[in-house]
Amino acid sequence: MVVNMLMLANTPDSHESGLTLVELIIVMTVIGILVGFSFAIVRSYQYSGRDAERASDAESTARAFEISYLRDATSAGPSYPDTVLATTTSGYSTLFKGQDLDMTRSPGQITGTSIVAATTNSESQTPTKDQYIYLPLTAAGALCTSSTTTPCVRFSLYYRIEDGNTIKIVESVHQQ
Repeated sequence: MVVNMLMLANTPDSHESGLTLVELIIVMTVIGILVGFSFAIVRSYQYSGRDAERASDAESTARAFEISYLRDATSAGPSYPDTVLATTTSGYSTLFKGQDLDMTRSPGQITGTSIVAATTNSESQTPTKDQYIYLPLTAAGALCTSSTTTPCVRFSLYYRIEDGNTIKIVESVHQQ
């Protein structure tokens, strides 16, 4: 009799084995929520990392322009690079002597440059997240292009960060 009771206790009941459909849906929902949170956190870290790289690259590029300003002074005086020199990679061997050209590329870009020339002398530029807009100005406030005969005495370098979608500006040390 004891043996029969043990055997009955060990026999699986068809109503108690496995998961019900409701339990399975709850488990899948919880896993989906956790995956969604982790994806949002990872994306935030990716934005922050690329934004930090953008800010560092913009500062490095501005320092290179400052070095060029002091190093390449002409008889007219020191001058920042004009829009053509700053945006075409053919002039980079002279402009960025011995420096890593990765600083001229936005995060994720492998070749070329992300520096684009401003088309107006307006102080409000709107770069994309993949651009650095270079705005060199003469003392009179005109845009410095290759045809400008007066020195470029100041500049602003605009870039957009992904986390918050705001525009940041790096300005030249010399603001004449």
